[in-house]
Amino acid sequence: MNKPILKQIVALGEKYYDVIDSPIHLHESARIFEYGIRGNMAEFMSRNRWTMVPSLWIPIISILLYYSTINTLIKGDASTYMTWFQTAIIWFWGFLSWTNLEWTLHRWIFHVEHWVNYDFFKTPWFIRSHFLLHGIYHLLPSDPYRLVMPPWNSFFIIIPISWFWSLFLIPAIWGAFFSGLLTGYICYDLAHYFLHHGGTSITYLQSLRTHHMVHHYTNVDEGYGVSSKLWDYLLGDLGIRNNFITAKLGRWAVKGKTAVDELPLFKYHATICFIVTTCIPYFIGQYFIRQLPQEATYAL
Repeated sequence: MNKPILKQIVALGEKYYDVIDSPIHLHESARIFEYGIRGNMAEFMSRNRWTMVPSLWIPIISILLYYSTINTLIKGDASTYMTWFQTAIIWFWGFLSWTNLEWTLHRWIFHVEHWVNYDFFKTPWFIRSHFLLHGIYHLLPSDPYRLVMPPWNSFFIIIPISWFWSLFLIPAIWGAFFSGLLTGYICYDLAHYFLHHGGTSITYLQSLRTHHMVHHYTNVDEGYGVSSKLWDYLLGDLGIRNNFITAKLGRWAVKGKTAVDELPLFKYHATICFIVTTCIPYFIGQYFIRQLPQEATYAL
């Protein structure tokens, strides 16, 4: 680990996935990129203090909430601003939606190698991308500067998601919903940092830490929820999954490690994610619009 590790990681080829599941604990932050102007800049951008997360996203959340309040719900000639109560409902659903999106991305995208065995996932380009996006957290779980996602990584994920939801949700709903989702993201990133580096006497947080450590050190195929165990109970490897999903999907609910066996379960989870994060906020917005009177009115 005295040399930059990214080149070493890429050279591992298909052995890469075995290596990142064997955590390494260092006394100082590891060097990832090569030395030089470009490497030094990339190294600087790859390190991130936990305080950067709320400092960056809270102002953006505030702007989104303001954006939600200056856009109106429209029905024919009727137009009205959302009430604070309506905004709070949409915000809360955005927050809840993040917990599902977090679990689904972690289960099916960040650990795609555990259920799809395509040669593409062994290519240098994919290994490099996967390591910088998620693998680094598994290889170096105690590195305090790499436990929260750097802004350029988070923008890479959040901007396409933001654009996708703007296709379905009117501006007033989109602003409130996305501000709630970003609040959930802040909680996720801060939870991930403090589960590794914080101390707490709160029973639930201690339980959440144990839950997350199982994912890192015991079984990487369990504990995909970081900020919440909710979806591990509903869809994952905690109690309810064995009782409900196995009954519905039979052998497909068992982790078969192949795309053929896992594909039905992936479709099931993806459908639930789409319903929770897109369909429900859309229909909530439509419900608010249907409550408007036919005559024109403008009210806060």
